[in-house]
Formats: sequence, C-alpha cells, structure tokens
Amino acid sequence: MADPETPAVILYSIIVAAYKDELYPDEAGEDGIDPITLWYNLREDFKVDVDITAQNRINAIQIAVETDLFYLELEAFDSIISGIVHGSIDDALDGGYIESGVTEILTAIFEVGLIRGDQRPEFSDPIKEYIASELVKEVDDDDSGQETADAFLTIHRHNVTAWFKELGVDEQDLITI
Repeated sequence: MADPETPAVILYSIIVAAYKDELYPDEAGEDGIDPITLWYNLREDFKVDVDITAQNRINAIQIAVETDLFYLELEAFDSIISGIVHGSIDDALDGGYIESGVTEILTAIFEVGLIRGDQRPEFSDPIKEYIASELVKEVDDDDSGQETADAFLTIHRHNVTAWFKELGVDEQDLITI
C-alpha cells in the first residue's frame, strides 16, 4: 500500500478482504466505514502510511465499483480512469486533468471489471462514442495501435494476476475478462 505503483484492483481487494464487514452500509442502516477511519485503520493494521497515489487509486476504484458513474457519466469515466491509472483524481475544473488514451481506458475497464464481474451496466452512448473516438485516434496516429493496446492489456493482465498470486489468491478464483 505504500508502493505508488500498486494497481487499484489489488489495493481495493486488500481493503475488502480486511474490512468487508465494516466497508459497506448494512441492512440495519449502519453507515459503512468513512475514509478517515479507513486510512487510520490501514495505518494501524498494516503498519504503513498509504501513499497519496494509492489513496487516489482506492478512491477512484471504490467509486467505480460502488456506483454506476463509471458507466454512465463521461466526466466521471475519465476522472475515474485518471485515478485508477495515474493515481490522480484531479479534473478539468482544477487544471489537473490527464486525458485518457486507449491504454488507460483499457486498464481501468479491466481493473473495474475484475471486481464488478457480471454486475456492470452497459456504458452510456457518450462513453461508447468517446471510447470509439479514442480507438480511431490511436489507430490513425499509429497503424499498430490495436496491437499496442492488445499487448499492453495482456501484460497488465499478467501483472495483476501475479499480484493476486502473491496475495495467495488462486488463479482459478479470478474472474476472466
């Protein structure tokens, strides 16, 4: 958690494994764990200060997993991608916006998909159009754009699987995307 390169899906999985009973609101109306308490608990339980980049990755993937904004709102989609991939949750309003390319889009969709599995809505038309335009742009910029994106996704899938194996997760238990 102190490593700023740890993928969002790994960070989120550790948190769910450690705090699943406290993380989400329950049927009795009790609120889930608030972010300040979460960071405090992580520091106490894991003896580590969670890097700000990792915090941003966790916040972004948590929004993507616990809401449908990633699938429905274009601005949220791009901000969540930035958080998951770059560890930055800045947006266009404060000048910290990082535009997403095909590689970033695929990475975020892959990581969110690992957690949501079949529980994900269809992307809204504006998001589908945005993804399509980024694919076209990349292919226009580089004739090997699709091959580059496929190769990156294969490498990322391998790396994320290796992280899960290090955590003791059996490869058969991972959702295949």
